[in-house]
Amino acid sequence: MNITTISLSVHMKKKILNEVNLEIPSGKFVTIVGPNGSGKTTLLKAISGLIPFKGDILLNGKSVKGIFKNKDDKKIAYIPQNMTIPDGMTLAEYVMFGRISHLGWFKVESHKDFEIVMDALKKVNLLNYSKNFLKTLSGGEMQRAIIARTLAQEADILILDEPTAFMDFARSSEIVNILNDFRLEKKITILMSSHDINNLIPISDIIVALKQGEKAYSGDVKGFLDEKFLSLLYDTKIKFFYDNKKNIKVFADIT
Repeated sequence: MNITTISLSVHMKKKILNEVNLEIPSGKFVTIVGPNGSGKTTLLKAISGLIPFKGDILLNGKSVKGIFKNKDDKKIAYIPQNMTIPDGMTLAEYVMFGRISHLGWFKVESHKDFEIVMDALKKVNLLNYSKNFLKTLSGGEMQRAIIARTLAQEADILILDEPTAFMDFARSSEIVNILNDFRLEKKITILMSSHDINNLIPISDIIVALKQGEKAYSGDVKGFLDEKFLSLLYDTKIKFFYDNKKNIKVFADIT
């Protein structure tokens, strides 16, 4: 599914997004970056149709009021920054919620559904916790559980708002690579906001940079990796370093 935004704007008490135009081709990994308050979450909510907006959103060339308004919305999964975690539920039961759009509320889970849930838990390294209650999970484990639920939905478009925010560097890298492997396997589109630039540089097809509600950049990684541009984007001096594999690492120079 291709997503296009045309002059997408959001006005609440003040203008939060201002005429953002994007082209998101099917099957791509699109990362949205920018400083706090730049409009990343608002953009994802507007594209999803969860908040009012001006302008237009096209899904496969057809105008929609947010992609969740599309009749085939079971093919779209959205993970917000903060999700309500149900009480008294095991991890496996929670991940099975990802299958609801396929089952309907009154259908019984099939053997295939259970296999999909277990496979999703295995992908995020939580299979051994499947019978544990959610309240026993750490913050990082709960975030991985949310990812597993999303994978179990088998959506064509994943929209994720800072899904690695509560994870350490190693787990963040692991989840980003799990998502990318899933994208390549299932040929899905991922639209994800994050501050974790270094983990996302190697796998992103497109990077969208926002600042003060405006689109500052949209394009490939090579064009994004400019020290002067990033310093202006984040209002701080940015320096590049290279690891032993000659991969660029981005750091704020606070000396």
